[in-house]
Amino acid sequence: MDMCKPKTIILLILMLSGSSLLFAQNRIITGKVTGSDTGETLPAASVKISGTNRGAVTDMDGNYRIEVIPGDVSLKFSYMGYDAREIEIGNQTVINVALHTTSNLIGDVVVNGYGGVRKSDL
Repeated sequence: MDMCKPKTIILLILMLSGSSLLFAQNRIITGKVTGSDTGETLPAASVKISGTNRGAVTDMDGNYRIEVIPGDVSLKFSYMGYDAREIEIGNQTVINVALHTTSNLIGDVVVNGYGGVRKSDL
């Protein structure tokens, strides 16, 4: 009888630790990144888990897929010429984002093979 108790205790510990892993599983978040002004998809937009260096890039249709772990709070979406946007993950598994064009204008610039020149200087 005394030999069954240690085996039972070990089995119970293994069952409890295995069940806690079930609750702490990674999740996949998917979605699409578009421009809010035209609804156009944004290929190669950056999707980054805030506070980490883990991220993904959207495909040619603006779709992304990223794995998040427990403790990941939000995703940061960015694309050149658009304002970055941060969205909380919560319990969501699909997050579609529309980015707004940036209001910062840098002026007219013409790029040639040797460098950049202001349009007014040509």
